[in-house]
Amino acid sequence: MVNASQLPMGIQQSVASQIAQRLPVLPFGSGHLDPKGVELDLGLEPNPGGQELQLTESFPIWSLGLDAIKSKSKNVANLARSTGYWHHQIGDGKAAYRYARSKANEQLTDFTVTEVGSSSIAAKVDQSVSWIDSNVATDAEVRMLIVPAYGVTAFWLVLPTENDVVVVERPIYDEKLISLRHLYTFDDFVTALSSVPPSIGVPDQ
Repeated sequence: MVNASQLPMGIQQSVASQIAQRLPVLPFGSGHLDPKGVELDLGLEPNPGGQELQLTESFPIWSLGLDAIKSKSKNVANLARSTGYWHHQIGDGKAAYRYARSKANEQLTDFTVTEVGSSSIAAKVDQSVSWIDSNVATDAEVRMLIVPAYGVTAFWLVLPTENDVVVVERPIYDEKLISLRHLYTFDDFVTALSSVPPSIGVPDQ
């Protein structure tokens, strides 16, 4: 089961309000952005299903650099870095239609929304969450892991004694070598990445 980070209600309200200001506003009618049941009636564009929007799961974003992958470390997971950014899913409780990214301070008391999007990443994250809920019996902390050198977005399942990875998105040309919605150990994930060439011009970190 996905153990997404539970942000305090005040933070959820702040993030939801900032997202609401960035979403398209219709000239007539109203919608809602509902962070876990707290309605914010801000005249937002409704989602395709016509239901009120909700701020659903939120995940801290970590990054794994090419330098870490090349390091041959016995524990590459320890070389991943927190970016200070968070990924937020936006949907109606049944499906995700949009996502947002925010930057948090070190104390996690202040979040500034930096991006709101409607790309396929929201749906892919949703699909991966459902797959983990159905196929992985774990109470692990779930982090979003990005690997810029390979164009990969994944879920990192963190437990005290193990680290697993489920790939959410990867370039189509790597589909035979890097599997979506497959439970990798962290080491096997790094091995799979190492089997394909990294993107040219991406910084090692």
